[in-house]
Amino acid sequence: MFKFIRQFALYSLIISTFLSCGENYFTTGNSWVSPDFRVVMIDSADIELSTVKIDSIVTQGQNTILVGKYLDVNTHIDDDTVTGLTTASSYFMFSIPQSFEPDHKAVFDSLVVEMRFNGTYFGDTLQPQSIQLYRTIQRIEFEEGHAGYNTTVFPTESTPIGRATFRNLPTTNTSYTAITALNNPIPPVRIRLPDALGRELLQKFVEKNDTVSDNDKFTKYFKAMKMAPGTGSKAISGFKTDTTFRMRLYYHIDEEFRTSTYVDFPLNTSMQFNNINSDRTGTPLYFPSETKELSSSETDQRAYIQSGDGMYIKLRFPDINNLLSLGKYGSIEQARLIIRPIATTYGSCTPLPKNLYLYPEYSSAALTDSYNQAMSGNLTIDYQFGENTYYSYDITAFLRSQLGVYDNYKYYLSLRLADSDFQNSVQRVVIGNRNHLVDIDKGNGKQTIYSRIELQIFYTIYNDPTE
Repeated sequence: MFKFIRQFALYSLIISTFLSCGENYFTTGNSWVSPDFRVVMIDSADIELSTVKIDSIVTQGQNTILVGKYLDVNTHIDDDTVTGLTTASSYFMFSIPQSFEPDHKAVFDSLVVEMRFNGTYFGDTLQPQSIQLYRTIQRIEFEEGHAGYNTTVFPTESTPIGRATFRNLPTTNTSYTAITALNNPIPPVRIRLPDALGRELLQKFVEKNDTVSDNDKFTKYFKAMKMAPGTGSKAISGFKTDTTFRMRLYYHIDEEFRTSTYVDFPLNTSMQFNNINSDRTGTPLYFPSETKELSSSETDQRAYIQSGDGMYIKLRFPDINNLLSLGKYGSIEQARLIIRPIATTYGSCTPLPKNLYLYPEYSSAALTDSYNQAMSGNLTIDYQFGENTYYSYDITAFLRSQLGVYDNYKYYLSLRLADSDFQNSVQRVVIGNRNHLVDIDKGNGKQTIYSRIELQIFYTIYNDPTE
């Protein structure tokens, strides 16, 4: 049975509201009979949480280049590792320009890779970030039915061909626009490539070499690149995959009046993918061989979501059928699921995702609200105290479908980001089960924070006075 039940008196206004719905009267012959009923609120129903790890997820063609690494630690507890060290690298290829026929007077100046932030990040962006470019030994291509996954790797040369150091500006697109309007545009990140490579590339176009006559031949010659984090990186940054990501060849025409110009090699967006992996040494998230799921009782009473690396949370409701023992007749009037991320696991460096969705086991579509819109959790942030931040969901219809269902016929819910965010970001959320608590030292002594998941059920019990 449930550990705690709150019973509410039904005032006339509430009664009239219920009766207006037409659910609390039934007919016997030609007369209406008003049954005795009461409403109880239950907030101690058990919710079993577990963390599920997917072997691999598709990261190819997701319109985001991710690069960097961060050590995920609690915000208020020193040296308390959350999900470990996560590293992101990106593989990509360039295409030849649509029209580029330089004459013999073209003189090479420089060859650079340029890219712009897309506003996403995870980790400490106040620290300088470093990245390195490597040439791959083979071009990017996949067997039929395969794609670029977060676990996919291609061999590279041992020495990088370019490096860059930068600071990410974790701003929104609106901020980018505002800064540009002030004639102070955020500059792109530029990685200069070896001059010898640039001269060779230009010469092949001047000579109309067959290796640059089409994209297939070009990628056999130029192959692909891997962008990886350098030493000291403490954040993962996202870059756009539109026309602002390019390899630009600068050159000039050697005539009496020098004319400087350039040509762009566009990104092949369909073949770009991100490699994302985590070292979970020293964390509760150690998945033994062949293990795909860990109960929150095995992971310090916590459950984890981490996009990019393929972790999501599974929720089960084992004692929902105990409601049936409260009375001969009953119905779930409302069920509200409240998910409170653990207060020490998010902050300015590790922001919470705006949207989290619940997916029933039997469906690839998220649970919807009364307007048939996918419920995103309506994230509420407690900016003042940081203790009442939560996502909330109306799961009334789902629990009604589970009431009276047993054993293998019962379904679970999955909590995760939308598919696109799950594949092209490294966001993460940590929530506690009903046994979880954490002590935070706020300077005036330790304070216990209850960052727990909660299910509130309003249940109507009917008693037939004629029986």
